Amino acid sequence: MDFLLDNVVLHPLFMKSVEAVLATLLIFLVVRIAQAAASKKIDNKDLRYKMRKTIGLTGSVLVLAVILTI
Repeated sequence: MDFLLDNVVLHPLFMKSVEAVLATLLIFLVVRIAQAAASKKIDNKDLRYKMRKTIGLTGSVLVLAVILTI
């Protein structure tokens, strides 16, 4: 059993998957914090909406870039 577990954990694809998941979670957290900050700071509803959408889109592009580079 230890042999199987060691082979799975030490496999390069497993480590890359873990890195991708952690990077995605980190980007998601930063995007949510940035969206909340933008919602609190911007008074204009249209600008606030556009800013949150831009931040979300940027986060999605960053996640895609991170996954492609890992």
